[in-house]
Order: sequence, then C-alpha cells, then structure tokens
Amino acid sequence: MKKEIRIPFNKVKLVLFLLGSILLVVVGIYFITYQPDLNNGVRTKHNTWGRFLGSFFVGFITVLFFGAIAITLLKKIFLDSYSVLIRKSDLIDNSVGISKKKILFSDITTTSIMKFGSNEFIFIYLSNPKEYINNQKNFFDKFLMKLNNRFYNTPIMINKHAVKYNFEELHSLLKNEIQNYKRNNE
Repeated sequence: MKKEIRIPFNKVKLVLFLLGSILLVVVGIYFITYQPDLNNGVRTKHNTWGRFLGSFFVGFITVLFFGAIAITLLKKIFLDSYSVLIRKSDLIDNSVGISKKKILFSDITTTSIMKFGSNEFIFIYLSNPKEYINNQKNFFDKFLMKLNNRFYNTPIMINKHAVKYNFEELHSLLKNEIQNYKRNNE
C-alpha cells in the first residue's frame, strides 16, 4: 500500500447541499420575522400570539439547524482536503458529521454496503463501538453515533454522496486494506 490514500469530497454535491441549507436558513429567517395577520385584518390576541410564537419557534429551530449544517459544509468545501483517508493501520472518516473519526483496522470486524432510497452507506462494524462513541468529544456527533449504533449496530458509516470515488471500489479498497493489515499484524 502507498503511504496513504486520500478519497476526495464530492464538492459538487456538497455545494448543492450548501445551497439547500442556505435556502432553508432564509425560510427560517422569514418565519422568525413573520407577523401573522389573521381573519382578514382582524387580530385576536390569542391567535396572533400563538401563531407568532409558533412561526418564531419553527424559524429559530430551522435557522439553528440548517445554519450549523451550512457552516459545516462550508468548512468541508474550503478547508478539508479529503472525505476518507486510508493509512497503513487505520482510516480517518471525515465524510459525515462535524469531526474526523479515526478508526483502527484492528477494531474493525467487517464492512458492508447498505442502501436507503437513493443513498448508500458503507457501514463499518467495530468490535468496541461504545469506546468510539465515548471518545467522541462533540455532543452532536456523539448523539448521532449513538443513534447509528442503536439502529444499525455501528456508529461509523461513510456516505456515498460525500465521496468522489466509485463507491463499490472504495468498499473493495477498504476491505482489502483491512484484510492486508490483519494478515500482517495478527
């Protein structure tokens, strides 16, 4: 194996996701600033405040959530150089979420490809998933890893839309590198 293999981001898809996030932030700002006019100009205190608070809350959550996604996508588009980095004894997954995750080949039990609608993921099954979850410092990433582990029995997955590489070839490459490592080190 080469010293390391860098799998780049699919920046076209990331830009499209960024544009969608920005659009939803704008919609959220509209909901925050929206002043409802009920009953053809006749306002009632209860309905006006209820609708105002409802639209404000929905707008606030929308801006917060999609704003965070937009910031993450901007960082990935302009600052990060790879979505997956395969090295001699480990891989670094930067394809999903906010922080990079280092996964040791010795901890990987198996991998598989799962399809959900038009999206595919490489699931990386670990011998000690709770250790990886507990080592995660970012609260949001830790929460997502717990959910993934609960529903899919693994906290680590690589998103097809994030990588600019043939997905089946990437899966085959990962499997081969893991097998080579285990054959030479166990």
